[in-house]
Amino acid sequence: MKKITLLSVYFAVILYLAACGGTSANTESVTTDSEEDSQSAETTDSEETTQSTEAAETDEQENPDQEFVNIEIELTTGTIKIYSGDAFSLTYDGGKTAEYSVTDSTLYVPDQNAGELTLILPSGYVFDTVTISVDQGHLYAEGRLSAKKLSLDLGEGEATLEDLSVSESCTVNVKRGSAFLSGTLAGTVEAQCNEGQIQIRPSGQQTDFNYDLELSDASVQIEDENYHGTLEKTVDNSAEDTINLSCTKGEISVEFEH
Repeated sequence: MKKITLLSVYFAVILYLAACGGTSANTESVTTDSEEDSQSAETTDSEETTQSTEAAETDEQENPDQEFVNIEIELTTGTIKIYSGDAFSLTYDGGKTAEYSVTDSTLYVPDQNAGELTLILPSGYVFDTVTISVDQGHLYAEGRLSAKKLSLDLGEGEATLEDLSVSESCTVNVKRGSAFLSGTLAGTVEAQCNEGQIQIRPSGQQTDFNYDLELSDASVQIEDENYHGTLEKTVDNSAEDTINLSCTKGEISVEFEH
């Protein structure tokens, strides 16, 4: 009986140790699988992060920061149309890339003698200065054009600039052509007209501006007030912004968008 009992205990111990060894092996196997899954997840996350970074760098290269803060355009004949969009582009005659240069943070659009130019400017961007000269051509700006300073010089050409946003100064000089400007015009507005016509439609009210008028055989209308002939007149509304109108044989009208 004692031998049988000892043998039973002996086999029980062996079975117990075998069971413990199997469990340990299984535990090691689970641990190994867990480590492999963790390494796989870390590798996948690392690859995804790298791919995301590369994609961001590609987008940044395709959509670089604005390279210019000033614009200078010369137009002899032909037409130039300005729109706002996602990114800058300059094309002519239906999509062909037009010539331009950027020097000292200024976009230069060279003299154009014919055809139609389409200039797309990034929406929401405020330029420091925008200078446009039109001899006998046509200028249209239908999208929001924002600048601290705007200067427009017209010979016998025509210009229509809608939805402007100018914060410091707006200067318009027309010899024998015609110009129409509308939008937010703050600071100082200078309009000089020889034998042509200028129409200005600022946002706000008439009393938001002071006025300096200088007429020589010309006609100026400010809302319902009409001035004719030759005269000099100053209207002080104690406003922060000023409209200076100088006209010789031409016509200038100022009508506000209330």
